[in-house]
Amino acid sequence: MSKNQRLALFVKDKDVINQIKKIISLSKLSIEIFILNKIDDIDTIDKKNIDYVLVDQDIEGENFQAVLLGINQLYPHVVRILIAEKWSQELVIMSNLMVHLIIEKTVLQDDLKSILHRAQSMSNLLKEKELVKMVNSFDNLPSIKTNYLEILHLLKSSDSSLKKIGELIENDIVLSAKVLQISNMSTYARASKVASVKQSVVYLGVNIIRALIIHIQVFTFKSSNPLVYMYLNVLEKHSMLVAEYSKLFAEGLNMSRSFQDDCFTAGLLHDIGKFVLINKMHRWDEINTLAENNNMHVYQAEENELKITHAEIGAYLLGIWGFSAEVIDAVVYHHKPSKQEEKKISVATFVHVAEAMINKDIINNREVFINNLDIDYIENLYIKNQILAVYDKITNVEKGE
Repeated sequence: MSKNQRLALFVKDKDVINQIKKIISLSKLSIEIFILNKIDDIDTIDKKNIDYVLVDQDIEGENFQAVLLGINQLYPHVVRILIAEKWSQELVIMSNLMVHLIIEKTVLQDDLKSILHRAQSMSNLLKEKELVKMVNSFDNLPSIKTNYLEILHLLKSSDSSLKKIGELIENDIVLSAKVLQISNMSTYARASKVASVKQSVVYLGVNIIRALIIHIQVFTFKSSNPLVYMYLNVLEKHSMLVAEYSKLFAEGLNMSRSFQDDCFTAGLLHDIGKFVLINKMHRWDEINTLAENNNMHVYQAEENELKITHAEIGAYLLGIWGFSAEVIDAVVYHHKPSKQEEKKISVATFVHVAEAMINKDIINNREVFINNLDIDYIENLYIKNQILAVYDKITNVEKGE
């Protein structure tokens, strides 16, 4: 059972406070609210075990940056949300690294409601306070570049111009190259080659572009440790393959295009929790060695050593970053989809199948592939024969047959 969430408001405008209370009441979630009036109240966060903090940019008599900075320094495990009249690049620059999310007041009702629902679903993923603190503190995680944040903001807006989004992507060499690469890979390729970034934006859609931005930010992370660079390079190649095969399996079972795109998104981001283990915990060598010496999966070694896996860590991060429940669940359950409450075909099904297919960027033979599957789950869904038919089709193409 999920624990109650505790939400602190650094808000003085009574209308805004009442709006937030109404949103929480309508959400039907068990959330306690604490009204904090000034920066001196920050120590209340620790005393009350606060999970989320909302800070009003227009907090009367206080500097919102000072409030956010104080919370960030003293209680980095708390998720920090800034509510503002208008999103802007200047605001992002002023608050970057101090805040996880910015919500415009005009969309507060929709955005806050979805955030609170995700918070409730994520509350059991990371039970240890120190682990939550480590994941939420972004000091060694890649901060998203300002131009990427602008693209992410535009992607959320229903009235945004795809032309404007395309122009912003064209101004970034790394992102534009990756967008074109994905558009023309076998998974997405059509009869004619996609030659322009603007065309790619329309073709790939919002969710894929969002996932690519997060993917690029993580895998272009600069580290002075050569081992970190080596691990991330391997992880990037693996993630791209899992994304591609996840979509191919979903396509092979005639799932909808939006479902296929969720499979690609989840595949691309399914191992993002490993970034935290590699770069913040510095125990990746130890976990890998334990797995190899005991013939275990890496996630089993993580459970033995850390009592948690990269799957839960990654899902928690993606929840903070605003990804859908389908994608988050796929990341949580990609090793054991049978642990999902609902026993049905889901995005997690295809990410799991795709990962079972690959070992160190090499496609497993049919017997190993089957042994890697959560086979009772697959058989109970009556899709084993379909999955194997798609596997055979993919491997025949890879062999040139």
